[in-house]
Amino acid sequence: MTVYITKYTLTRGILEVEALPVIERGQIIGVAFTIPGFCRQRAFRNDWHSTKTDAKAQAETMRLKAISTLNKKLRKLESLTFNA
Repeated sequence: MTVYITKYTLTRGILEVEALPVIERGQIIGVAFTIPGFCRQRAFRNDWHSTKTDAKAQAETMRLKAISTLNKKLRKLESLTFNA
């Protein structure tokens, strides 16, 4: 089955791969896939999607969260003072 992996979106982009379902108690709980040059991997929950639209929505959420985190770190660094 073709799936879209968002596990590495912020470093490698959305990956379109052929994957095998990981089944537990009769339900698909994740997918197993291989990225060329890497060992077999698994993705669970919001790390894989069956449609490109869902993958793009998740990628945008991840992007905005990363920006928010970086802004918080920047504000903290800007407010830092050193008394010697």
